[in-house]
Amino acid sequence: MQSTEAMTDLNSVSNEVLLVNIKKLSENERRITYEILLHLAEIERRRAYAKLGYPNLWEYTLKELKYSASAAYRRISAMRALNNNPELGEKIQNGALSISTVSQVQTFLRAERDQANKIYTKNQKSELFKKCENKSSREVTKELLTISPVAAIRVQKEREITENRTIISFVAEPNLLTKIYRVRDLSAARLRNPASYPELIDLMSEVTLDEIDPLRKPIRQTKPDKMLAPITSQPTSSVRHIPTSLRIKIWQKYEGRCAFVDAQTRKRCNSTFGLEIEHCKPHALGGSSTDEDNLRLLCKHHNQWQAIQTYGLDKMEPYLKSKDHCES
Repeated sequence: MQSTEAMTDLNSVSNEVLLVNIKKLSENERRITYEILLHLAEIERRRAYAKLGYPNLWEYTLKELKYSASAAYRRISAMRALNNNPELGEKIQNGALSISTVSQVQTFLRAERDQANKIYTKNQKSELFKKCENKSSREVTKELLTISPVAAIRVQKEREITENRTIISFVAEPNLLTKIYRVRDLSAARLRNPASYPELIDLMSEVTLDEIDPLRKPIRQTKPDKMLAPITSQPTSSVRHIPTSLRIKIWQKYEGRCAFVDAQTRKRCNSTFGLEIEHCKPHALGGSSTDEDNLRLLCKHHNQWQAIQTYGLDKMEPYLKSKDHCES
């Protein structure tokens, strides 16, 4: 039989060979897809993407692996489902479950947890995946709708419609809606149109940023007090507290962006999400919390990456697993 690798012109291939080869290719595709999920899981476990300057696995799959946003989402979601349900691997490889279906169910389970505070047991998850085997996306949606109509649809969406316009939608629970209405009522005099949600959210964002954004706060040189410089007989390097004025200075020094730089490509992360002040020489190893040169701003994932390099993956993995569990 003519090998697939040797084919240069499919027009000359018989129907029998064509059908046999496409079946083999589809089987290989499912196997490779499964292996990709395993690789993504191990990359996330090690935070290996951080070494290349990426702030998270999502950015890595988009920019390094060149997946589209929807393809990246499906693979990451399916990978996390596989982490919690290893038996899905065989079903993905034999075609009983596609990664689209696995991702769809995983998204549903997460929505149930976040919206209804409903946590499924391992057996309940396995049963749900079993119900969705060998079904199309539409059939899976119908199956999930019978369980929870709200969780079965994407109730939170962010969709870019033009270069400078994005639609954001979500479902607000009564408690949140009450807070939104209260802010609107109190701010009516400051709003041109109190019925405008974009204007209201803009005002809420400005008020919040004025309160919590270090880039908006002036650096004040204050005298040490009990809050900023605890009285202690220990050397300065053993004091973990970072003075407020120094925290603001570090934020402004790095312009509110992750300072991690890949040593080879010189690519800087620049993420603004989940930023934390990191000790270049760890505090546990005697690093100072008051020396500006020992402090820098890192995103959460690069902070974790540095901790893995310092303390080792075995020591850090229990902590990282707890973080992954909250995100999956």
